[in-house]
Amino acid sequence: MKVPAEFPDPALIHDHLRKVMTHGARASVLATYAPELVDLLVPGADTALHGRAYDAEQAIRSGISAMPSERAEALRILFELSSPTHTSLESRRRSAARRLGLHPTTFRKPHHEGILVLDLAISVYAHLRGNGGAVNA
Repeated sequence: MKVPAEFPDPALIHDHLRKVMTHGARASVLATYAPELVDLLVPGADTALHGRAYDAEQAIRSGISAMPSERAEALRILFELSSPTHTSLESRRRSAARRLGLHPTTFRKPHHEGILVLDLAISVYAHLRGNGGAVNA
């Protein structure tokens, strides 16, 4: 099935999610530090950025919610969506690693953190397509 052009490529979503991890994925942060991710997830140059940033945050939250519980909580921590405490990325990575029962150095490896964020990108893509975002991996 060919996907309509209005749905962004999961690889592009992944690239933007990797960049936004530094600051988190709350709407205010997305509007400030990642307006290009907002534009990607919620196009509409004639609509206010902050409202679209809220919708982009909700799309990310929906993608996370479709994940298995431990992975979902690790992603909420990683993207500073579980409690906006303005902690550093390294601190959030340590907390996310603990949630998954991994050492932080192990968690940072592509087959852990990288796949987790890629699964999120695919889940957000599925959410945008209306498929519920279910990712079973």
